[in-house]
Amino acid sequence: MKTRSAIVLLGPPASGKGTQAQRIAASLGGLHISTGYLLRQAVLMGTPLGKQVQKYVDAGDLVPDGLVLSLVRETLAGIEDRVPAILDGFPRTLSQAEALDAFLPPNKVILIELDEGEVIRRITGRRIGPHGEPYHVLYNPPPPGVTATRRSDDREEVVRERLAVYQRQTEPLLDYYAQRKVLHRVSGLGSIGDVFRRIISSIGSDSAAREIE
Repeated sequence: MKTRSAIVLLGPPASGKGTQAQRIAASLGGLHISTGYLLRQAVLMGTPLGKQVQKYVDAGDLVPDGLVLSLVRETLAGIEDRVPAILDGFPRTLSQAEALDAFLPPNKVILIELDEGEVIRRITGRRIGPHGEPYHVLYNPPPPGVTATRRSDDREEVVRERLAVYQRQTEPLLDYYAQRKVLHRVSGLGSIGDVFRRIISSIGSDSAAREIE
């Protein structure tokens, strides 16, 4: 029986995991799996798993690992084994990684690296226009006369706490995957295309890569 290939993307907030996962999936003919998206869709569609998820959301609790993994399994059951899975920001903890290994051990784990200062610059500089349009004070400032606001969770103290949580959760994962010789580190600096090319090179699939600018 053919084993499905899988690539996991890890990285701090604002490292571009979701964007890169979409590009990798398009380049390799794979399926981009964002567990956050799966949870929201399951709730929206009212599936049996979605109803279970809704109970935890309503109570303000974290969705248990087993339920998240069930959603991943359910999603993969609907596609052919030859289609690779591109997991975006999952697993987040060592227990999730161990559970994932039981049915979908990743062939490659890509860590998109950004230092703390760059993460803070990217997030605290984000702004939202009056109609929801995204801006950034450094990279994409709002036009003159446009009033743009910052989300409350984009404040520096909130970002630093998110980074602390990420570091606590991710460090054991890096050791876990390094021991299995599947961990690859790439710089998250530069353009989206620059980071994409580094990832494709680390995956070793240059021939399959297509520029998606």
